[in-house]
Amino acid sequence: MGLRGYPESPIRGPCLDDGETPDRPKHTSTHKNLSSVNPVPIPLKVKVLRDGWRILEKHHIYVADAIQVSSAKHVQADILLTGDKKLHDVALKEGVRSELL
Repeated sequence: MGLRGYPESPIRGPCLDDGETPDRPKHTSTHKNLSSVNPVPIPLKVKVLRDGWRILEKHHIYVADAIQVSSAKHVQADILLTGDKKLHDVALKEGVRSELL
């Protein structure tokens, strides 16, 4: 057994469940694909907060998640990238194009 109880790989060291090793993180290919994405800061306005509160109450999600969906709607974002399945589902229900990473 290797690091944290995971089996050892003879070449790369400890193998984690998904093929991840300490020198190659799980989402390496995702990071390469996101290199062309240019995140833009969005000012937090009252309209975004109001819509975020409506989304929060309607879908029972975290405040930060509701603000993300509301902000994406406010600026008419091309796509919302997330690793959170529930946030992805809510974004789609709210009419925001979303991709689950």
